Parts: sequence; structure tokens; C-alpha cells
Amino acid sequence: MAEIVKLNVGGVIYTTSRSTLTKYPNSMLGTMFSGRLPTTKDEYGNYWIDGNGDIFRYVLEFLRRGCLMVPDHFQDFEILEKEADFYQLPELIQAVNAIKCKNADTEEGPLQYLVVKTSEFNSRYPCVNIFGPTDELEKLVTSFSQYDAGEVSSNGSKIKFSGYSNYSIPLIAMKVEILNLGFSICQNMNGDIESHDLEQGKVFWFVKK
Repeated sequence: MAEIVKLNVGGVIYTTSRSTLTKYPNSMLGTMFSGRLPTTKDEYGNYWIDGNGDIFRYVLEFLRRGCLMVPDHFQDFEILEKEADFYQLPELIQAVNAIKCKNADTEEGPLQYLVVKTSEFNSRYPCVNIFGPTDELEKLVTSFSQYDAGEVSSNGSKIKFSGYSNYSIPLIAMKVEILNLGFSICQNMNGDIESHDLEQGKVFWFVKK
């Protein structure tokens, strides 16, 4: 049976389970409720967290469901992103910025997106998947040909790039080639693709007007 936990977040009371709070073990909540960080309780026995009580509802739903759900009229993305950083939840920061990119307004027509997803380092064969418009992916395949890129394949909607131990094409060069196509890093996204990101299974969003 799940252990029930009551929280007082900035004066707002929440009820959840310890397993939900520890879903991401390296987050602040994960370390707090696994016993690796000290906790404080209020006078009623609720665990006290000095955070934004109203915004925490979205943090908690993300922990419960694994996805970010906000109403159509939601405008507090900057606050939610800062709270996600406070709780050390990079997965939530990525989800916030993905929605911000999709909601971006433009007078020049629909936006185009490229999504770069690095695999986790589970074997000797790491890989990167790049998703986006077919014509843009074809241009990238051509640009990658100037590198000793190992295996690069495209099925029209995805580029799959793999190599042995380390990528033959530097990830920073991959980023440069994407930017050369006229894409830019989505606002507030961490676009500094470095070698250590391969171990994180990260997602990077690029947008083109």
C-alpha cells in the first residue's frame, strides 16, 4: 500500500504518495523523501516546502502522470520553469519549453520544428534520432556527409545516427549544421549539446519560422 504524504507548499496543502514524490530520485523531492535530505514539518505535521503553492499543482501532476498538463489559458510558464528548476526537475523544464515552442505565435506562417533526441548510454552503440520535416532532414543528411559520420540513415521523417563508443561527428557540429539551416534553439532551451548529454537521454528542440 502506498505511503500517503501531506505537503504544505507555500501555505497550500497537497496529499500524494511517497512513491510519486520520489519518481525522479535525483530531484530535490526525490532526495528529500528518500531520506537523503532533511525535511521540516509545520505545526500540523505536514511536510513544509517553501515553494509556490499554486504552481506546485502542475509539478505534482507531472510527477503523477509523466507529462505536463496545463489549461489552454495558462500563462505562468516562466514561474513554472523556475519552480521546475527549484525542484531540480530537468524533465519538467523540457516539457515546459516544448509547450512554449508549440504555442509560439508567428506572422510568417506555421513554425517548423526539429527535435534532437539522444539515447541513454546503455551499450557500446549510442545513437541520436533527429525528427523533423522531410526536406530539412534531407539537407541535414547531405551536410553530415562532409563528416566521418559512421552510419547515417533517414526514412523521411527521422534521421538515425549511430557510431561506436563516441560519435564520429561532434555533437556541437551537429548543432551548427541545424542552425545553418535557419533553425534556432527554442527560447530558454538548453541548446549546448555536449558529449555528457549522451548519458542523459536528453531532448533538444529547434524552431524555424
